[in-house]
Amino acid sequence: MIAKDASQRSGERSALPHGRTDCVRSCRSTRLEVVRAFGRVESAFQFLVLSWSTVIELMSVYKRLRAFERQIDEGVAMEPVPAREAQAPG
Repeated sequence: MIAKDASQRSGERSALPHGRTDCVRSCRSTRLEVVRAFGRVESAFQFLVLSWSTVIELMSVYKRLRAFERQIDEGVAMEPVPAREAQAPG
């Protein structure tokens, strides 16, 4: 009787409606796509975290250059840098 129940169960598995097995395959492929997408997002965030100090430094340079350009456009007179006096070797 137990063997008969087991064979019936295995027969039931193979007798799944065709649409259901397609759904299971589709769900698996969808899960794989989601996992891959999250992997890509994770690697992008990891790159951002590892490069954060460089990003901040470049933003700072950009802000300073923009401020300098505004000063040039507004014609703000900048103090001349004093020339170094030649020192006699001594």
